[in-house]
Amino acid sequence: MIEQHTLFTRPMKGLETALQILEYLGGWVNPPAIPRPRAASLTVIATDLGIPEPSIYRLLQTLRQAGWLEEIGREYRLGLKVGLLGVGIHAALRHQAESLAGVIGRLDGVVDQAGAVPAGHGQGAAA
Repeated sequence: MIEQHTLFTRPMKGLETALQILEYLGGWVNPPAIPRPRAASLTVIATDLGIPEPSIYRLLQTLRQAGWLEEIGREYRLGLKVGLLGVGIHAALRHQAESLAGVIGRLDGVVDQAGAVPAGHGQGAAA
């Protein structure tokens, strides 16, 4: 019998492979200096990732049907959902940056109220 805690810590091979495909098509597997998205055929993806074609094919079809990939002729490339995910991540990061800017502004105000050290009198100043 499998212990309960290992059910949630064992990697899901199919999910890992699907993510490898997305990384590969996104240009993050063996990337050039600047990763660029690419389009590739089933055979090229399977060969480059070292995974049998039938396994890759099933995952490509699942990712395509879900909108994560597009199939153009015999090649696959990242789909609209990947772009939408990027937009969502960008918005979340922007919100976090704006929140941090507000916190930093408030901290600056607290330091000013506490009495900042006059210029020339801080650490490293010549006596």
